[in-house]
Amino acid sequence: EYISKGPLSLETDLAVFIRIFDRDDDTPRIKDRIGFKIKPEIRYYLNSRNKEGASCKGFYIANELFFLSDKFKRGDTFRKYDQALDTNYIYFAYEKIKRFEIGDNLKIGYQSVTKIKLTIDYYFGLGLKYYNGSYDYEISDEICCPVMRFFEIPIYKGIRPNITFGIKLGYVL
Repeated sequence: EYISKGPLSLETDLAVFIRIFDRDDDTPRIKDRIGFKIKPEIRYYLNSRNKEGASCKGFYIANELFFLSDKFKRGDTFRKYDQALDTNYIYFAYEKIKRFEIGDNLKIGYQSVTKIKLTIDYYFGLGLKYYNGSYDYEISDEICCPVMRFFEIPIYKGIRPNITFGIKLGYVL
């Protein structure tokens, strides 16, 4: 976070998704993920008097842009009917997914600074995003045990609402 002389600050988050290597007897639901996420943000602190050295504390409002691009394999459990044996068998298979997101969130948050220069940032935001998720390879077999996925819609194209919330930890240099 870069602090200006006034109540404004700029912050940028960068994340890089790297491939996860398989472990013995482990079937991770998401694997071989590769991509990146960039989130620049401009903040306005509501009480600029709470500035402590190189950091700000207190309530703030912010505008956060974000851009995400990644590819991954998503695994699920499937059922397949074997006509020769007249039985069902269950297997685990992966489908390849490509995803692209760009959006904007308006956030409200609170940042505190401890005596040992640790920063704790709590935030909540609402916004809109353009989402484009597509299959690179799709499994067409019948799903055996569907999973309730409240936050995951991997294949979709269009504009939709976006909710963000979280806690960030940092250290003042």
